[in-house]
Amino acid sequence: MDVRSEDVNSIDSLILALYDSVSFKPRSEPDWKRFRTLFHPEARLVPPRSKKDSPSLPMDVDAFIEKARTNFVSEDVSQKGFSEFELARRTSAFGRVAQVFSIYESRFDGGSAPLARGIYSLQLVNELGRWWVLTILWENETSLQPIPEEYLYGNRSVHEGGG
Repeated sequence: MDVRSEDVNSIDSLILALYDSVSFKPRSEPDWKRFRTLFHPEARLVPPRSKKDSPSLPMDVDAFIEKARTNFVSEDVSQKGFSEFELARRTSAFGRVAQVFSIYESRFDGGSAPLARGIYSLQLVNELGRWWVLTILWENETSLQPIPEEYLYGNRSVHEGGG
């Protein structure tokens, strides 16, 4: 795998690369090759539950990509283009581990209204000279569960120890 060192040399660069790799122009798709390079070999992605009475179903990176590709085709997303970006972030780090709450918004290219907003909970690890995404667990915002105001305004970081 061709890893871009600038994508994995800091927490900030890793998060920015993650958003950049899933955003794409019309009649295209995410940069799945780049996306894969951001994740630890044992990484898991845990999307919101599909039904209230069902458990969350963690998946590996390849399973996530396959599911995303299927959704893009069925919803014709690839024809519209897609952008996902960070609104705010809270980071706590100690030594080689970090917990990041990244507040995101998704849109179709040219769309005036957001498709979705929510919070990614990312667990990151710094090993082998780089940062890796180990886990992403997320929850989408709903009218009954809005993103708390304190998460939307200002980026907060707490760093302790080396990395």
